[in-house]
Amino acid sequence: MDRVINTLAIGTCRVAGPCENLTSNGFDGLEKFPHHLHYPSQILQTLQHYDGHNVIPQKLLYLMSEDSIRKSATRPGYIKSHAFEVRQRKGFTKQFDKYIIELSGLHELVHTSGMFVEYFAKRDLSEYSERLQSLGAEGLIEYVYPKDITARQVADDYFLSVMSDISKFLHNKPILWVSHFDASAPARVRESRQRCIDLVRKGAQKTGGSFFDPTNVVNSLGQHKALKENGDDLAHFSDEAMSCLAEVYRSWIYTGGHRWIQNKKSYSRLLRKPMFHLSTGLLFAVTGYYFI
Repeated sequence: MDRVINTLAIGTCRVAGPCENLTSNGFDGLEKFPHHLHYPSQILQTLQHYDGHNVIPQKLLYLMSEDSIRKSATRPGYIKSHAFEVRQRKGFTKQFDKYIIELSGLHELVHTSGMFVEYFAKRDLSEYSERLQSLGAEGLIEYVYPKDITARQVADDYFLSVMSDISKFLHNKPILWVSHFDASAPARVRESRQRCIDLVRKGAQKTGGSFFDPTNVVNSLGQHKALKENGDDLAHFSDEAMSCLAEVYRSWIYTGGHRWIQNKKSYSRLLRKPMFHLSTGLLFAVTGYYFI
């Protein structure tokens, strides 16, 4: 391709990993957002903040994304470097032609200030409380107690409306919306993931975007090959599956499609293949927010 199509990818490891795969092999114009984000309101808030709207209080920035609490507590200078990153990248989200946005979370984690925080905030605030209190005493952060974070479920209409807000904020440029994936797992996990898949598909259709369900990769390779730990890790794809995801993203960036991607022309006629039977005898221990 002669023309470089500048694309920003936002989400978790299911977006970041394949993007790293592509860029390491010389794919130009693709940038992954440097922090993992899970749910629509968190993503919209972060995009607004990085574009200079200052919607996240400076001393609460460490609550923004997955692993940011740990890094703030364990890496000297990380808090200042993160703040510098925001200033340096001001307005950068509008520099792209296309966006890949993964949505894998169906509930919000909200600080008392109204800020949307990362999914594992309560756990990490507890684990690193001693060091975080020291950083608070130094004035580098506002110390937050786990009880200051509330988890709340969101209604379908709200989820879809925030997807629309994200699309508008990005000037209705092309977006590939990526959902969570289905797998052989306990019923409550599958129900949550199926709701996510259905909502993201509906939101993509509503906003005129494209939609990709990574369950296609699981079905194609088989769960034992597609997921780590011989299929027992319900959150992380294997290297082989990451290569499949990378090819889907590469195809969409350059051609606008792939056999597993639904778009304006195909929403009404493409149906996702049925998931494999549950009679596999596989058992999974599920704790906390394991469906992430």
